[in-house]
Amino acid sequence: SVALLHFTDVYHLAARRRREPVGGAARLHTLLKSFPDALILFSGDALSPSLESQTTQGGHMVDALNKLAVDAAVLGNHEFDFGLENLEEQVSRSSFPWLLSNVSLGETGAPPPGVLRHHVLERGGRRIGLMGLVGDWMWKQVSSLESFPCPTNSSPGGRKTAQLHLQRPCGGRQQTGRLPQRRGTL
Repeated sequence: SVALLHFTDVYHLAARRRREPVGGAARLHTLLKSFPDALILFSGDALSPSLESQTTQGGHMVDALNKLAVDAAVLGNHEFDFGLENLEEQVSRSSFPWLLSNVSLGETGAPPPGVLRHHVLERGGRRIGLMGLVGDWMWKQVSSLESFPCPTNSSPGGRKTAQLHLQRPCGGRQQTGRLPQRRGTL
């Protein structure tokens, strides 16, 4: 068997309280190290919002995720807060793949630069395939629609999907996408 450890929505490095739950990157690192063969997955929202991100544009969290030995991550809506150029820079600094399977750039039909649609890795003698799926809630929460890519016309895996009609042009035309009904990640 392979243990899966998953976390999401991490913006701060320091512990937040003097009593439980304390949190903090150092405590999470200790916990993750106690599962040496686990698959460590992160499902988005690291680059923003935090006071630190206003200075580092999320770079502080990429450094932390690298040190936490994340195996793969899915882009969340806050990864787009500082634009596609910053996202590309932060992805290139990451020691793990970022995934986004059902969203692409309108101009190219590809995911954002450096981002993969899927990834296969080995753990415990098994090959494990990963996809990064986001739901239509993501479009409602992104802070900068100008930097946000368009949905693909079909979702991976042939799952039954719900249509999403964006209220903005994508690649010069109104875009209709198909997204999973559930908030699926990794």
